[in-house]
Amino acid sequence: MERWLIYLKSLDKIFCFCWKLFKNDGIRTQLAHDGVNDWKNVGEKLKMHEASCDHINNMNKWIEMELRFEKSKIIDKSVQEQINRDREHWRQVFLRIIYVVKTLAKNNLAFRGDNEKIYQENNGIFLSMIQMIAEFDPVMQEHVRRIKSKEIHYHYLGHKIQNELILMLTSEIKKIIIEKLKISKYFSVILDCTSDTSYKKQMSMILRCVDISTSLVKVEEFFLGFLLVDDTSSKGLFEELVDALNNLELDIDNIRGQDYDNDEIDNFEFLLGMIIWYEVLNNVNRVSKQLQAEDMHIDVAINHLKASFHFSKVIENLVLNRPWLMLKRLQVN
Repeated sequence: MERWLIYLKSLDKIFCFCWKLFKNDGIRTQLAHDGVNDWKNVGEKLKMHEASCDHINNMNKWIEMELRFEKSKIIDKSVQEQINRDREHWRQVFLRIIYVVKTLAKNNLAFRGDNEKIYQENNGIFLSMIQMIAEFDPVMQEHVRRIKSKEIHYHYLGHKIQNELILMLTSEIKKIIIEKLKISKYFSVILDCTSDTSYKKQMSMILRCVDISTSLVKVEEFFLGFLLVDDTSSKGLFEELVDALNNLELDIDNIRGQDYDNDEIDNFEFLLGMIIWYEVLNNVNRVSKQLQAEDMHIDVAINHLKASFHFSKVIENLVLNRPWLMLKRLQVN
């Protein structure tokens, strides 16, 4: 098949490629517009078309365009060069913005101030660092110049791009952490519940593992974020943990330890203290609920308080004089 012919299998027709490129809308030809599938007479039609003046002119234009492309002398060359320069400029600008975001986030510094306008007072650490870089960096100098002269409307220094970059960096860092956890296989979980500024319960999740991804093997702890929890019971917290591990594609069967509020269960004193505090706090909680009852009478409340005080004395006596009874309770549990 001639190089100027193209066959479209979906239409089962052939077309003249150079006519498709340089066709004159005022002149209609079957090979350029409708295509040919008269396979019985196609040879004769191609000969007639190939010998036409319009086809020869279009072929010459095609050949000349190929030569210009090879020598980079097309009319759009300067435009393409400008596009490439702008693309590289924006790449370098974003590179510097990303490094500023990384630095502030790594050091847990606030990004924004009272406003988001460059070269104004109290505009925050992020814009202050951009201004500082522009003092000696040609790329950022040019970017700031375009902003001040209003040559560009989108400067990508606002809070939206900052938040977007933070989320992107967070996602990439989390991928690296998950990969380290999968390589080490076994890990422990550190959980802690607290309330945020809107008084919603949230649980921080930290995973600890032996990092063997580098030549220096060491124990590492990785903070993977906060989980909003509605049910703070043991069952509710466990279900939140299971969902979080499933989302991270980590196997819960590989957990080899659970820590809460940075406590360490590694000695007798700690275990004994847990038993003592359980008894004390459980009694306090029971009395507190009884005192809050709507039908509570003052004489009954006094009796509850006396009983609570007596219970505390009993616990104190057991701890000081007969700790083996507390140990026996520990063994039973």
